[in-house]
Amino acid sequence: MTTQQISILVAERIKNIAPEVSDKVVEHLVTKELNRRSEAVINGFSELDKMKSELKKTKPDVVAYNLDGTIASANWSKQKLDDKNKLEQKMEKLTKAIDKALVDNDYSDLYNLAKPASE
Repeated sequence: MTTQQISILVAERIKNIAPEVSDKVVEHLVTKELNRRSEAVINGFSELDKMKSELKKTKPDVVAYNLDGTIASANWSKQKLDDKNKLEQKMEKLTKAIDKALVDNDYSDLYNLAKPASE
């Protein structure tokens, strides 16, 4: 095959390349969106894990003791109880957003709640 023949074949293939280019672009954009959505779900679970860990650390901050040093009662101050409740509400909201994304294919709430780690 001569260089001229190769040049002609290349020109013909380039002329008919549009469907392949379209397929490649579509695949690229779908992959990009797939990665974006996957990252949002991963970030959501990561945030949820952090909140669960923080909630486990939350303990009553008003403690009464018996004469022998044992705890008679443990209660929450208003501020500490409010903080705990806010954290539980955030966890519930994030859980609902993850479920909405995975079940209903609606990622809008999750994008707003689970920011990427770089932000």
